[in-house]
Amino acid sequence: MKGWGIPPHLSPLPCGERDGERGSARIGILQNMNLWHYSVALDVGSYSLKLVQAGYRKGRFYLKRFATAPVPQGLITASLTKPNIGEEGTFKGILRDLFKKSGIKARELALLLPDLSLKVRFLEFQELSGSREEVKELARWRLKDSLAFSPEEVVLDYQEISSGGENGQGLNRILCLLGKREIIAQYDRLLEALGLQPRVVDSSSLGLYNFWEENLPASPDGVALLNLGHQGSTLLVAVGGIPTFIRSFELGGAALDEALATSLTIPLAEASRYKKEDSFLPPFEGEKTERPSVARPFLEKLAREVADSLFFYAEQEGASGVKRMVLAGGTSNLRHLEAFLGRELGLPVERLDPLMMVSFSSSLKLGREALLPLLPALGVAAREDT
Repeated sequence: MKGWGIPPHLSPLPCGERDGERGSARIGILQNMNLWHYSVALDVGSYSLKLVQAGYRKGRFYLKRFATAPVPQGLITASLTKPNIGEEGTFKGILRDLFKKSGIKARELALLLPDLSLKVRFLEFQELSGSREEVKELARWRLKDSLAFSPEEVVLDYQEISSGGENGQGLNRILCLLGKREIIAQYDRLLEALGLQPRVVDSSSLGLYNFWEENLPASPDGVALLNLGHQGSTLLVAVGGIPTFIRSFELGGAALDEALATSLTIPLAEASRYKKEDSFLPPFEGEKTERPSVARPFLEKLAREVADSLFFYAEQEGASGVKRMVLAGGTSNLRHLEAFLGRELGLPVERLDPLMMVSFSSSLKLGREALLPLLPALGVAAREDT
């Protein structure tokens, strides 16, 4: 299985002395996740925390244990430039209770951060030579004008996703995952205060890609994955099973909650429960109803954001046509959403069905809706048993 992520601690160098700087965390995308055998992952979101212990056997993910916990409004705000966690004591209390609830005893884990807290960038080079650290420095220099903070504050690593070919005529393309040192350090410090050891940091959507890529066709056509979260959403386009485009935007379930609360004059908590019903969706073909749709502005804005992202991708040199889209993430549970987006975008749109890819004990009693929020953590935690 492929793996993408930033490991703040684990490195080929002895612990305690990394990159020649004692106690300084080494940041890097793991080149082969099979080497590390993680089985526990924590997915931090503005709506909930998800903790899983998982394995990967005979072509299927196996969910051993899990627990989720709601996050109080405003406790976690995904940001690329500012500390994400407000009341740190509350966060640690929720996380401590989450481990107790799950029954997971392991202290080492993979940590997934919100997509809006990290950046994914694709860079192309005529020649990719020198040491890994030299390539990282070159990437920092290339990215310096597009970041909201100084290059000195950047932690990043990369993975080569295409080379110049046998004759060296093409470009070398790398995927960079980067974050602000201050942001990663806050999460790192709070987990370590609970005796936890975060060994790899990843973004939620790249974790989801690790889950999804097992079923991707090796075809030249593009397939889009739309990860609909609470604070934000991410569109990822894969061609031949390889990610070629990623864009995150600040529009998710929280915006829909606010729209419903304002339109219906109800509390946010009630709006969050109400959105799981189908009564607020716009009329669909074949329906005989005159009911108004209080969610139409949100849905139309979502369709525009996705359409703009697809247009931006299509304008890039060498882009393959996107032939279908797959929906995932907690907000994708909205009834009839695939029909609405399919109609607006002119694409076949389907929901990711985790029940075909995940095994678990019957005592867990999980359906598709409950499994969806766990998939990014599953994608990072589950590894081939060897």
